[in-house]
Amino acid sequence: MTRTIELTGTSSAIGRQMTENCGEQIISVMRNGEELCKTDMHEITGLLNQWCPGLNDELQGFADASGIPVAQVAYYAGTYLRPSCSQIAISAQKSASGHPILARSYEYHHDLEEFTLARTSVKGKNAHIGTCVMMFGREEGINDKGLAVAMSMNTTREIKTRGMMFWAALRSVLENCATVEEAVNFLKGMPVAYNMNMLLMDSLGKMALYETMDGQNAYRYAAPEESFLAATNHPLLDSITAIHPYAAVHSLQRYHCIHAFLTDHTTVNITDIKGLLLTPYPMGLSCSFFEDYLGTTKSVVMDIEDKTLEICWGGREENGWEHYSAAQPLTARRKEIWLTMNRGEPELFKQQPL
Repeated sequence: MTRTIELTGTSSAIGRQMTENCGEQIISVMRNGEELCKTDMHEITGLLNQWCPGLNDELQGFADASGIPVAQVAYYAGTYLRPSCSQIAISAQKSASGHPILARSYEYHHDLEEFTLARTSVKGKNAHIGTCVMMFGREEGINDKGLAVAMSMNTTREIKTRGMMFWAALRSVLENCATVEEAVNFLKGMPVAYNMNMLLMDSLGKMALYETMDGQNAYRYAAPEESFLAATNHPLLDSITAIHPYAAVHSLQRYHCIHAFLTDHTTVNITDIKGLLLTPYPMGLSCSFFEDYLGTTKSVVMDIEDKTLEICWGGREENGWEHYSAAQPLTARRKEIWLTMNRGEPELFKQQPL
């Protein structure tokens, strides 16, 4: 079951709206978080106050409305510190419409996906649209300034530093930044514990890859002659590959698939991109290995100029593409979808040197 929800108003009001809209199953997950001690709560609330201002008020509003002690809300324990994904940033010159495009697929376990798309407009912040994780976090999105962002896990390497999870970082970028340059400068000071690859695009046509691992970060802006950037689930930048010079077979295959597809096409249109996203692995990016945490829960295409987001849940054409705008309120709705369940061969998950 998928959901679309509209969230607007003060931070505290949005926290209460989440209680009303998210469903009992998600509330149950949030209720079962590890209760943090006072020291850890002080540290994580301090980080969120600095980097995600207003989020603590949302969580307090949610706690008040749901009756869950705020220190026990799972978002706190989950944010304080195995999904897989593919991402593609396509320049205006490469796009048949002349509009920059950011596309992504998200692979994970179906029981751990919230299947919720939200448009969020916190008073005094950028409005944005994207999918939810831990209710209050975001896994990708585009804001009303034309800044879009998506992420993928950077290897299954164990997290080795303290800091915040990706879902807090992405949402904060969307709500507080308007351009890729602003976002990169914002992220450089943020203590992100998660090992990730992040692609960013803006309405000025700028594209960037931002990587984190073991508390280190690296980034690069696309050169003027580059028509696309891509990232899957392994390091790409030299300083990050020096930490972990390995990649899973499935990550390399999806990365090479993207490059081959975009190299073969002088220009690409939205239909082409959707086709790549929904073509089954290994020829495309749609994966059905849910029990192996490699099942496509959603495919997303964001048009930077139009500030729109299209989503197909479950990596299956039968579920249909839904079209939304960062500028238009969402209508609350629920929808049944279908998933294809398979198991992957062990060879897919073997690590090999880069």
